[in-house]
Amino acid sequence: MRKQKKTELLLLAFALCFAVAVCFAFVLISRDEPEVPVINDVTTDTVISTVPPDTDAPMEEITEPPTEAVTTEVVSTDVVTTAPPPVENVISFLACGDNLLYRPNTFEADERANYGKRSYGFTYENIAPVIADADIAFINQETLLCGGNTGYPLFNSPFEVAETLKELGFDIANIATNHMLDVGYDYGAYSTGEGIAVSRSTLENNGITVIGGYLDDDDFATVRIIERDGVKIGFIAFTESTNTITLDPASKIVIPYLTEDNVRASVARAKEVADVIIVSAHWGVDSSRNVSDTQRSFAKLFADLGVHAVIGHHSHVVHPIEWIEGKDGNKMLCAYSLGNLIGIMEYPLTILGGILTFDIHTLDGKEPWIDNVGFVPTVYNYNTYYRQNVIYWLEDYTDEMAEKHGVYTIYNNKFTVAELKDYLNTVVPSNVLRSKNDYLGN
Repeated sequence: MRKQKKTELLLLAFALCFAVAVCFAFVLISRDEPEVPVINDVTTDTVISTVPPDTDAPMEEITEPPTEAVTTEVVSTDVVTTAPPPVENVISFLACGDNLLYRPNTFEADERANYGKRSYGFTYENIAPVIADADIAFINQETLLCGGNTGYPLFNSPFEVAETLKELGFDIANIATNHMLDVGYDYGAYSTGEGIAVSRSTLENNGITVIGGYLDDDDFATVRIIERDGVKIGFIAFTESTNTITLDPASKIVIPYLTEDNVRASVARAKEVADVIIVSAHWGVDSSRNVSDTQRSFAKLFADLGVHAVIGHHSHVVHPIEWIEGKDGNKMLCAYSLGNLIGIMEYPLTILGGILTFDIHTLDGKEPWIDNVGFVPTVYNYNTYYRQNVIYWLEDYTDEMAEKHGVYTIYNNKFTVAELKDYLNTVVPSNVLRSKNDYLGN
């Protein structure tokens, strides 16, 4: 028993000694442990000091880098802003050629009238969806709209034509044509030009912007602008002639004749207020297949002055569509003539026309440009009795229909659809010719 008790005392003494040794060792280790590094959270540089607080040694002599790099991530509270990317605007443009109404157009409109309401919508029904879909739609209104119904040589068409153009979705109409002095002329020395003011009012009252006929010098100097998506498209117009009719010198009305002075002044004014400039040019030779030297000369001038596109008309025949390079690398689209949209004339090529389309692009820091040019051909139909005045897509027209056309039956000018297509292939680039399905989504 005693022996067991003695053994227990020895074990207790050993345990006490071991505990004292452990405590002594812990104290020694604690004294040798380096000081905890101090990290600056304002900067990514880490400062570590190994100098004990009670040393007198200079700081620069005993400071050394740590054995391991210590890093810290600084999260900035500043809001980072970036400039928004430039916005590219794309505006679809559509142009139609000569809207040349003869007396039978109104006779048929009266015959088709609903409850006495005259409309010409039946003539444009096939092409109406394409016109309505464009951001901007242009038409050359060949005849003055002063409430009459007269034909060649002095045209005067009913007011309701403007109502139909509005319903179709046309935004802008040109009246600078060789017939713009027809109303107000009684075969005397001069025309009063009163038809210009009346026709303008008729169109403008239907919400259509008018170019080509101006009430005075100030009006002529005012560039017509159509704005879409913040882009300003300026329109100016010229006519090469007013047939043999001249304006009364006492009149304040301005005829925008195609002269170099008028062109330079008008384009300069347009460049001051517009991002894009489109010219309407009534020029060339009536019923001719050929582009005149005068047309080519003025087309080059337009390109040199920075015009973006020229929409031509007057010849009643489709003429070439081409790009013209001007000064400073300006690339201008020129459609010399879009032919007749409607017009009861006697030659096969005068029933052939088309709708020109293209996209206008603008982008901050770049000059505006035009692309995606298209031309979808049309045929203007009328029969032996000058009825069925309807515009058809050329691709829907057949030789059977051609044999019943007034050009074929009245004037004995026989033609085939293939002949019309062959002619188009000589004046319109193949990459520009379009199908109606390209627009209608069929």
